[in-house]
Amino acid sequence: MYEVRAIVSGTVVRLVVDEGQLIAEDEPLAFVDDHGVEAAIVTAVPGVVRELYVERGSVVTANDVVARIDES
Repeated sequence: MYEVRAIVSGTVVRLVVDEGQLIAEDEPLAFVDDHGVEAAIVTAVPGVVRELYVERGSVVTANDVVARIDES
């Protein structure tokens, strides 16, 4: 499974996928507020969101795993 990682540190302000949902390459999973700037966390592969490790209000650090995508 492909691990989607946060590219910036901050607070998750919006989730746009649920576990079990199909997602396309380069589609956002969540948005993080990084000092007033909203940054998207996107997947580099298409597939099904199998595990989602964050929720609205979660604090993430750059390189944290936020989701796993099943590419099969």
